[in-house]
Amino acid sequence: MKTFHCILMLAIIMLPAMAIAQPDASGDRLEIVSSDTMRHRQTPRGTLIELVGNVHFRQGTADMFCGRAEYWKDANETIIEENVRVCDRNKTLIADKIFYYDIPQVFKAMGHVVLKDSLQTINARQISYFKLEDRVIAEKDVVLNDSLNYIDILGERAEFNNRTDYVLITGDPIFIKKDSTGKEELRITSIKMELFEGGDKALVSDSVRITQSKASATCGLAEFYRKRNEILLKQSPIVWQEDDKLTGELIQLFITKNKLTKVIVENQAKVVTKVDTTEVDQRLNILTGEKITMHFKDEELDHVIVENKATSIYHIIEDNEDKGSNKIIGDKISVFLTDRKIDRIVVESNPQLSSGTYHPPGKLTE
Repeated sequence: MKTFHCILMLAIIMLPAMAIAQPDASGDRLEIVSSDTMRHRQTPRGTLIELVGNVHFRQGTADMFCGRAEYWKDANETIIEENVRVCDRNKTLIADKIFYYDIPQVFKAMGHVVLKDSLQTINARQISYFKLEDRVIAEKDVVLNDSLNYIDILGERAEFNNRTDYVLITGDPIFIKKDSTGKEELRITSIKMELFEGGDKALVSDSVRITQSKASATCGLAEFYRKRNEILLKQSPIVWQEDDKLTGELIQLFITKNKLTKVIVENQAKVVTKVDTTEVDQRLNILTGEKITMHFKDEELDHVIVENKATSIYHIIEDNEDKGSNKIIGDKISVFLTDRKIDRIVVESNPQLSSGTYHPPGKLTE
């Protein structure tokens, strides 16, 4: 039995909390500070104030700069365009155009929109901020970048509810984790990603696929818990590492100091590994049971415990020579490994409930 290195030996185990810059946090009205030219006109729509050249607005703690603006006084609407820049403390919004509605206090930034602070950046074709609801929606070609953790999240739509500390990302979202050199370490794809409690909990659902350099996993639902250092794979989870396969109804991964320390597989648990990685030898080592617990030491599989209806089928290879195979059945089977190879197997069971069968070389097992 080879060592089964499970997926998700992550540098981080959670999707990060993506903060969103608010265009304005005050209840102040939009104020015209200055512009090169200002004209008043009466139109069928009402009073129009046109500002051209070095336009500067202020609202609360936010300052807005642009090359041109139209302020429709009666409609409580302001159109800001040409090199638009909004600064609010350490946050900056850049856009081709901004529509601001004083009632009900809504900002809509359009074009090549960039919203950033010192660590995080959001790019989108449109970003809307609904002040009364304290809610932000980014749409079309959305890219959320966390430079501190080397993370990108892509999708067609991201909604941020600042009151409930909730983030929803839809439109075939993609989570990408890179190392400090820019090389991709981890990719997660799904139909929907949700962040709760500032990213302490994350749900990735529907057609979930997780890929690393030598491992991958699929499931219907993946749950990430930052504080508990735990990952749950649910709804028909399957984990592969090269030709090895791990299945069950629930797969739990436990991480300590960014290292995988334990994996628990429950209900119809099964671990299948190839005896040899060559295409010639197709024999398999198999462990099955209602619960399989895999313990890792220094990121290497140390021992495996199979419980309830435990069954082990493994092929004996000594000095590259086939010595046959063993099939063992018991209440509990413990497999201990040294240098990635089976060192010993311990079977615990009532005598009448355990059995062991040896098959000599050349004789196939079921």
